Amino acid sequence: MLLAALMTSLAGCAFLLSAGSEGCGPGRGYGRRRATRKLAPLAYKQFSPNVAEKTAGASGRYEGKITRSSERFKELTANYNPDIVFKDEENTGADRMMTQRCRDKLDSLAVSVMNVWPGVRLRVTEGWDEDGHHSEESLHYEGRAVDITTSDRDRHKYAVLARLALEAGFDWVYYESKAHVHCSVKSDRATRL
Repeated sequence: MLLAALMTSLAGCAFLLSAGSEGCGPGRGYGRRRATRKLAPLAYKQFSPNVAEKTAGASGRYEGKITRSSERFKELTANYNPDIVFKDEENTGADRMMTQRCRDKLDSLAVSVMNVWPGVRLRVTEGWDEDGHHSEESLHYEGRAVDITTSDRDRHKYAVLARLALEAGFDWVYYESKAHVHCSVKSDRATRL
């Protein structure tokens, strides 16, 4: 009788310990492959969050144009990430110039693009604008906005690319045209406050 009770106790302890040992790995279900989740693409002309770009709930107000000769030019940083293709049609490197926050989000997005579409890289068609090609008070003038595509220029991917940009942390994303996705971030100053 004592032996049977002891064996039952040992079997119970072994059962409890074996069930708990599976939880020691990283994440849930150690050893099991995680199921890929379905990304909800943005619809054409949809923006998220569903507020105007230059509001507090999105990328915040316009703070003024940055030129190469302005004091604020020092706030911009060049992005030389090899996983990103920069169109640089101006041949000045302007598309590589951006705020640190924009750079961080873009670098994160580049990794996501390569994970979702192996062999495809993120492509920046427009970044900081020093030539006045955008609308008045565009965040491109502050290095806080980028227009993006994929390196293969497959327009069927742009709706998912917009969703990936949101998940990478861009503060406002707009599936603006069939040719690109527009993304912007809050100013570095605003995020420090």
